[in-house]
Amino acid sequence: MKIAIDASSASLENKTGVENVAYQTILCLKKIDKENEYFLYSSVPLAKELQGDNFKNIIIPFKKFWHKFRLPLALFKDKPEALIVFGNEIPGFAPKNSIVYIHDLAFKYFKKAYTKTELIIQNRAIKKDINFGAKIVTVSDSTKKDLIKLYKINQDKIKVIYSGYENIGGKSNLYGDFVFIGRIEKRKNIVNIVKAFEEYKCGNPDKRKLILIGKAGFGFREILKEIDNSKYKNDIKLLGYQPHQKVKQLFNNATALVYPSLYEGFGMPILEAFSTGLPVITSDCSAMKEIAGNSAILIDPDDPSEIAKAMEEIVSDKAKREKLIKDGFQRLKDFDWQNSAKQLIDFIKEGTE
Repeated sequence: MKIAIDASSASLENKTGVENVAYQTILCLKKIDKENEYFLYSSVPLAKELQGDNFKNIIIPFKKFWHKFRLPLALFKDKPEALIVFGNEIPGFAPKNSIVYIHDLAFKYFKKAYTKTELIIQNRAIKKDINFGAKIVTVSDSTKKDLIKLYKINQDKIKVIYSGYENIGGKSNLYGDFVFIGRIEKRKNIVNIVKAFEEYKCGNPDKRKLILIGKAGFGFREILKEIDNSKYKNDIKLLGYQPHQKVKQLFNNATALVYPSLYEGFGMPILEAFSTGLPVITSDCSAMKEIAGNSAILIDPDDPSEIAKAMEEIVSDKAKREKLIKDGFQRLKDFDWQNSAKQLIDFIKEGTE
């Protein structure tokens, strides 16, 4: 079978959620599938490890209107039998057997974080995918349920395929800092993390700091104001985006990952923390509860006191901390990139045999 992949997101150097899913999935497909022929479309050359005998990188160098015109023209010319799209709407001239990833529906719950144009584009893209009849992959059952509720999609059209994780390795530090990683924005609930840290410090005047890793996003000024007004502002560090090696170092020197986001389609930092033996505090809602399972302390993200209590529990209760670490390693067994790639191949084959 000739399978086309919109690999544009896999070509980005600084990869976050969608880009990482695209890169890791293609990498594993290349390792396990020697039978099908893959056409990887991108505007710039892909990394050498993504290319091979049956994985051909087709470079379409004109970035302007790339998804709207350039990719459809390539599909019209090459006529693949199947198409995988990781983060965009189904393009023109897509084959009937097309699969699109929908990672989350954050724009439906946090409309103020998007421009009117962005809201229209994202909503239109999903409706186009549905009307086309594309098969849909979600990375959590939570997002699948959102799609069914908000768009009335036939659940048989949706397959949940969990992402794998990047094994950061190393070992966490009981006497280290509290750490958060993700975009520094309102949806990530940073204000309540700051409030919780302040409450923790009032009862535990130790040397621990709060480390916030990530780029600025919607509501950043409000977050800065909250930090500046905190009596412990000197113990709160905004580091911005950090490369992999630096993140590994920070995780290895942390006491816990504090991740009480208000909404996630998956929650990759949870798994990365587990791989470090880093206890996790996360929200009892959306995909975070699903991904963490019983291996993290689940809290109400709207209650800073509950977050602060969880922080203190991890520091003071050695048995609890050790159980969280053990359970975290156990939970990782359910998330594997190679298994994800195998499920994707099976989904492509459905209805073609």
